[in-house]
Amino acid sequence: MVDCDKAIALLSDYMDNLLEPSIKHEIDALLEKDQQCRRIFSDALAQREKLQQLTMVRPSEDFDQNLRTRILALSSPNEKPVRSNIKGIPYIFSGLVLVIAVYFMMFTNVGTEQQPVDIQPSSTISAPATATRMLPATQKNITASDEIKATKDSSTHSQAKPMDKKAIKLVGEGH
Repeated sequence: MVDCDKAIALLSDYMDNLLEPSIKHEIDALLEKDQQCRRIFSDALAQREKLQQLTMVRPSEDFDQNLRTRILALSSPNEKPVRSNIKGIPYIFSGLVLVIAVYFMMFTNVGTEQQPVDIQPSSTISAPATATRMLPATQKNITASDEIKATKDSSTHSQAKPMDKKAIKLVGEGH
């Protein structure tokens, strides 16, 4: 069963004859019983008839031009139209990323680390424990047993030993 609220929601379709016949009959039966709903429908139908009786007004041919002229006259002559520079932001950002990438490629040595001279291939590491290890020219050759003694000695002393600054090689210095 259709109530008045549902009938009002279907009012436009009712006036355009777009409802199914069964629903239209239910609304007609409701309008016979409900005086308030009937008044709403009759007011809407009367308004529709009045609107259909109005004559259509056509604008003049120069209406568009006159409207544009009035709008331009109202805007201040010193105002510039607002333009969005959002289009250029991706290009600026891309260029900045490209400049940074080129800078890092040219002026840094990331990924081009040189191996120190005293590193031995892994195939020579499995040598016997008594074999001597080759050190830079500033130090003498040390056997494994000497190294163990040096470790024990250094763990018993509480003070750090001074180091020869010439024996320290920093990354990037000539070898």
